[in-house]
Amino acid sequence: MQINTKLHFELITVSQGTIWNGPIIEAILPTTTGRIGILSGHTNLITTIEAGLLQIRENKLWIPILVFGGSAIVKKNSIYMTVSEIELIEKKGENLEKVKSFYEKAKKKAIKILENKNFNKIERLKAINILKFEVSRIAAYNIIQNQKI
Repeated sequence: MQINTKLHFELITVSQGTIWNGPIIEAILPTTTGRIGILSGHTNLITTIEAGLLQIRENKLWIPILVFGGSAIVKKNSIYMTVSEIELIEKKGENLEKVKSFYEKAKKKAIKILENKNFNKIERLKAINILKFEVSRIAAYNIIQNQKI
């Protein structure tokens, strides 16, 4: 049995529709049970996507995409992913201090919410997800800055 080296990848958001629909070599998905690498020939699966860094390898370059929750299906060398929201990271040369400042603001807000007993569980989970999103933004920044184009 010959295994294809390419996967079909489809990424859909609730608000923007189809973001990506085409071949890739590899994907790393941020799931609720950890990060999962998907290559051609991967076993079928259904998983929940959490706020975090989705990485797609198209050729030699990795494309980082911040995602904010959803689900993914892997079946027959295809990945179908639906998420509520995304952010594409494209700016090589963006200041790391600016990226870290977003994280620091999210961290302060999350600590304030988590320490205050008046906030409900949903508000606490939102704060944690926003903090995860900002940590992922730093990781995405590092991927973009360190790639040889």
